[in-house]
Amino acid sequence: MSRAIDHKRRNLGIDDFALVAAKDTQLSDSDLNSLLSLYPSLSASSAVVALERKRDSRYIGAMDRDARKRRLERFSRNERIFPGGDHPTGNCGACARIITDRFGGKVVGYYHADNRTARVGETEFGHDFAITEDRFLVDPWLYHYYGDSPVLDLTEAAGQEEAAARYGPEENWKPLPSREALVKVSRARSTGQYR
Repeated sequence: MSRAIDHKRRNLGIDDFALVAAKDTQLSDSDLNSLLSLYPSLSASSAVVALERKRDSRYIGAMDRDARKRRLERFSRNERIFPGGDHPTGNCGACARIITDRFGGKVVGYYHADNRTARVGETEFGHDFAITEDRFLVDPWLYHYYGDSPVLDLTEAAGQEEAAARYGPEENWKPLPSREALVKVSRARSTGQYR
């Protein structure tokens, strides 16, 4: 294993991370093999070596799906990050944006009138949530307001069934515009260039 990767792994103390490496460092085949030999629970074939790229972070960590799910759940349950109430995180869309800003992915949602089978969002007239690039559905708003589990693994049948029960069929989930697109439209409107 390269010295830089081994040094970071030893000095940072491994929690959910199986490996910590400098952001611009690419894993060579020998580093990947060393990683897999050090952590036998990892499996390259099951996308366990999914790299989590943290915005504004110096590190990339390779973690297995269970560790990734635990990390997403811990983050989603954090009342300091999601205080709700008058805070912007009282809105499901704001909670979903925090998830995608931190973990990547996209924000999707629906109007309940267009998705009558959805259990979530009936009284709010719709709902927004995050889907990470590695197919975890993350909904901290639902956890903080209704107590349901905030993370579903959409690669597993049980996660897909629960997602369909909560949010209706996946074909009814529409991607929301990115933050950058919203800022662009807002600026255009404020300068009178938007029609």
